[in-house]
Amino acid sequence: MPKSVTALQGAAILLCCRLTAFFCCGVPYTAAYAAGMAAAVLVQTLLALPLVLREVQIPAWVMLLSRIYAFFAGALLLSDLAELLGSLHMPHPLLTLGFLAFALVYTLRLPAAATARTAVLLLLLAALGFLLLPITGIGTAERLHLYMPERFAGAFLRELRTSREFALLPLLLSRIPQKGHTRLRTVLIRAVGQGVILPLTVLLGTMQNGRLTGWQGSPFFLLLARTPLSDAFRTDGFWMLLAVGCGLLALTWFTGLSLPETNARKTAVFAAVPVLAAVTLCIRLTGYAGAGMGLAAVLLVLASALLALRLRHVTAAAAQN
Repeated sequence: MPKSVTALQGAAILLCCRLTAFFCCGVPYTAAYAAGMAAAVLVQTLLALPLVLREVQIPAWVMLLSRIYAFFAGALLLSDLAELLGSLHMPHPLLTLGFLAFALVYTLRLPAAATARTAVLLLLLAALGFLLLPITGIGTAERLHLYMPERFAGAFLRELRTSREFALLPLLLSRIPQKGHTRLRTVLIRAVGQGVILPLTVLLGTMQNGRLTGWQGSPFFLLLARTPLSDAFRTDGFWMLLAVGCGLLALTWFTGLSLPETNARKTAVFAAVPVLAAVTLCIRLTGYAGAGMGLAAVLLVLASALLALRLRHVTAAAAQN
């Protein structure tokens, strides 16, 4: 992670990580899905408020747990990408994953600031793409499909489980200078992108995909298939490239956080990527879907927030004495 990032760069990293999981998710779109997503982001934003109002000092044990969490989050994300490539029937998915692993070795050896700058570029491309989605979709949307049944609680918990980048928010905020509420802007930009734009996209997909809840694959790419810009121009290729690009950036960030910040970092990359691939293979073979990752993320952020509040009280008591 770079030693210092801007508010936009921090929010872009978080949103690119979440976008990757969003593209890979195979759960059908419903109104309850959108509501659960928005509610989960609201809860996460409230939990993060103590971290944006005070200086963040992360203890060594929280740092260690966050690094372990980041590595497993990267392995889960790589498993999700493999599932996405298979569901989209992309040619030679294993070869694509191999190229992705080689690219990951390259990006991990780049200066850490390159990740932050690339995240902003990817976020701008994603914003442009999301602006184009409703152009042909609004006219054919069926509001009756919004009443498709689903459990709100299940959607809420699923969002907590899939937004794994939230656990690493304290580490990111500790690198953002506390000037002019920059940390607050990072959290708010993330909240708008993840808690407003993505739920609206889910609602659009619900009204377009209709009763195709038994369809196997990514409902986001099903939405693209049902709402092309024109008969001659489709955006599927753009979104596939964006999904892989965001995935590579998220893998770079997750895996990079788990590596030591020493001179041995570049050498450790060559060991980290094969281990990441091995853990991903174990996840694929066991069918592990990330159970417990949402709770672990909440606990890590909550621990950091409580420590930040405790630091505030200790500092105030010392000042009075």
